[in-house]
Amino acid sequence: MAASTNVDSVNWVSYVISVGVGLLLGVITEPLRLWLLRPKLTAAFTADEHCLRQTPVVAVSANGEIHSVAKVVQFLVRNERRFSAKNSRAYVSRIEKRNADGFFEIAFADRLPLRWAYIGATAVDIPGKTELYCDVAGASQAQPWLNPHTEPSAQLFHQIFDDHAVYRFTAIVTADNVLPTTIQILINWRGNWNFVDVWQEG
Repeated sequence: MAASTNVDSVNWVSYVISVGVGLLLGVITEPLRLWLLRPKLTAAFTADEHCLRQTPVVAVSANGEIHSVAKVVQFLVRNERRFSAKNSRAYVSRIEKRNADGFFEIAFADRLPLRWAYIGATAVDIPGKTELYCDVAGASQAQPWLNPHTEPSAQLFHQIFDDHAVYRFTAIVTADNVLPTTIQILINWRGNWNFVDVWQEG
């Protein structure tokens, strides 16, 4: 009887140890698995027809629709790995204006969603090894002022870009289980809707 009791005790202890080890391994391996299988997003701007895109637009006025042409600044978001980047979003987190002394001052510091090109500002899945463009700002023949492509827009934007200056946009791209990536794009705004002086910092 004593031997049977000892065997039962050993079995019970072994079971508890096995469960504990299993739970511990789960706690350790799940974060490791997520880290190994996570996507990787990069953001880049090139001064070509892809990131400085001219596109037809329709503006609505009191006299009806006006067909026009817009210049849109975009940057390319790429998922470098084969795992899908779920719920990918892009935000403008800061807009700065360069002063005459060469230093930048903050003109806007709230986070607003940016639009995915032709899609809107809703979260999207970016499959592995694929790319998607994100709109930053633009102007058009019908509305020749610089306008960030955020949803919603901010009334303050009309005041910010009254001055002809260099503006620096900081954008953040993130998704589920992804390290956010940041890009800074500078626009030399001189009041011409068909502007071309745009570059990436860094």
